[in-house]
Amino acid sequence: MKSLSQILNTTKTASEIERSEFSSKIIQKTIAEIRSFLDELANGTSRYKSIHNLTEQIEHQYHGRFLIELLQNAHDALFEKDVDDDKGRLEIIINTQEEPYGALYVANDGTPFTDSNFVTLSNFGQSDKDPEKHIGNKGIGFRSVLEITHTPEIYSRSDITSKAFDGYCFCFQPDVTEQFEEPIRELLNGIDQPSIFPGADTLLIEWGEKRLCLFRSKFSSENFDFILSELGYLSPYMLPIPINASQKTDQIKKFEDSGFSTVIRLPFVSEDARDLAISIVDSLNENTILFLDRVKSFWIDSGKSQRLVERKKVSFNDPENRQEVVLEITQTGGDDVQSKRYWLWERTIGGEDNPAEREEIEEAVCDLPGKWPDLRKATVALAVKVDDCPEKGNINIFLPTELASGCGAHINGPFYGDISRTYIEFDHPINKLLLRKISEKALNVVFSTLAGKGLDEGRAIIDILSPFPDTGEHGSRWWSFIQNECKKMNLEIKEENICITDHGWKKITESNLLPELDEPKVITEKVLRTDATFPIFHRGMLSREAQIKELYEAVSVDTLPKDEWIADTIEKIAEKFHRKGKRADWTGFWNDVSELLFASSEKLKGKKVLLGTDNELHASSEKTAVFFRPRITGIDDEILSTDAIDSIPKRLRPYIAFLNERIETHIPGRQGGIQTTPVHRYLSSELVQTFCTNSDDKYLWTGVV
Repeated sequence: MKSLSQILNTTKTASEIERSEFSSKIIQKTIAEIRSFLDELANGTSRYKSIHNLTEQIEHQYHGRFLIELLQNAHDALFEKDVDDDKGRLEIIINTQEEPYGALYVANDGTPFTDSNFVTLSNFGQSDKDPEKHIGNKGIGFRSVLEITHTPEIYSRSDITSKAFDGYCFCFQPDVTEQFEEPIRELLNGIDQPSIFPGADTLLIEWGEKRLCLFRSKFSSENFDFILSELGYLSPYMLPIPINASQKTDQIKKFEDSGFSTVIRLPFVSEDARDLAISIVDSLNENTILFLDRVKSFWIDSGKSQRLVERKKVSFNDPENRQEVVLEITQTGGDDVQSKRYWLWERTIGGEDNPAEREEIEEAVCDLPGKWPDLRKATVALAVKVDDCPEKGNINIFLPTELASGCGAHINGPFYGDISRTYIEFDHPINKLLLRKISEKALNVVFSTLAGKGLDEGRAIIDILSPFPDTGEHGSRWWSFIQNECKKMNLEIKEENICITDHGWKKITESNLLPELDEPKVITEKVLRTDATFPIFHRGMLSREAQIKELYEAVSVDTLPKDEWIADTIEKIAEKFHRKGKRADWTGFWNDVSELLFASSEKLKGKKVLLGTDNELHASSEKTAVFFRPRITGIDDEILSTDAIDSIPKRLRPYIAFLNERIETHIPGRQGGIQTTPVHRYLSSELVQTFCTNSDDKYLWTGVV
């Protein structure tokens, strides 16, 4: 490692001369931290120990979050509004060829590092970011990179028009404090102003003679080991070091030539760190940039695979100002461009134009730290994927958190969470306020924009309203907010026409999912859809079946049709089936019916569904009766008797029928003889009776009907 003295005494190139002002600021920041450390030693305080402990905690709490934190910082630098030649680029590249283990690069367009950016990044727990406009607002997240590197580097331009990285270019090194051991020793040994940087006008301390004497009396060269041990607690990540132009890697030079404003380079500390980074980059979902309105292009290169994600936006002319965000993904080596479509709706709450909401926000954030009490307005949003396959929604604080939204829509807002953005205290007033406004927006979207339109809108309604399966408390929380807003709007969800069915848009109380048959012989899904006498969800909604069930359970409505409706449908199917004549499989028909109305056949009483020996359909009711064909038992088998059928009195024939033999009610038993079939057992429960004779084998017609 080069010492600070070596860095400053290296022959300067023209580029380095231009950035000497930035190098000086970087050095002065580090010297200021060393001076503060010595002041604390003299005063008997130890703030540096607290920061050391917090830094170690953050490494643990931010496990696996370094990439998200880097993207947050990169996005915040992008321009809010289009400027000339703004490309809106973010790039992630892992170069596995660099020694010793490779390096992760994150580059962005936009505003280069400012003085304020530099100070907050190299301090702890400070931030110059406005929570109304920026993602990061704690000044802590950058420490998450310590999971994979010990020597992070930053390269930035002095100005957007600059031709090179000639602005804040600095790094952090874990052994930087060793540079100050000898100057501190010299200070204790009587040298009033030890030499730190030859030729540089920089003093180690700026104390008066009295304070210097007190320090030397408290510490001497004999207890220098104590000072060294304390120096070990001083965080090296608050002590930036300028980067020499000669230290630029080829990859940095490529970013420089391509016009990027800022690049973060993270040399991996080990092979495990590299493998972790590759895994995280490969698993990065393209919808990471869904709510990042400033991003136009997102290049992802894990060293194993490459993706280009282009974010495009189109606005709709509808009451809720819908936007369509399209993420076009091109895999290197692939010919096809995959597109992910999302509908996105935003709402700004508070601000000068809405004093009532502004006061709500002020009250909600008054007890929060940092710049949160300055919050006066916020933009919230929700987005649904326009696709046959639903997507479990996430809560976003611009970038995705690890928390589910509880529905099939992604929601976004400046939620207040823990430092790692993996936990959100949903009972906090600001978070409750944001969720309330998002759910209110959601209902306006459903009823003003989506209901009554097409299939995509039908899917979006379910994605927005329904608790998403297996999201537990998150789904319950979302539904609770939806319910509360419905009450305010005097809406009864289950009585609104929000279900797209084969019969048009219907209420939840009118719309049903199709009953499922294991192996239908006759009554297939197509037959049911064609002949159903009740509204069935559009076939394109089958991918939302699990969500529909969750929604129906939430409003206490059964997803399956009532038995009476199924019975009407079975009668209609039987009528059409009857026209097939001898081609009709009536045994298969009744096997399917027994699954559809498995509990009981009682609902089919009075329905013309029973094929008689006369090849006509008959109903079993209080006024009519259908009998199984009478059987005469033989030695090896039963013989069907036609005597009874022929002996039906003429006056009773409109009221009596025998079941057609094409409905299989008996089959040979395992040990000879005859046994009844499941169809027989089903029909005998309510619909078909066993025919009886008297002791002389004469048929009894009296009292039959």
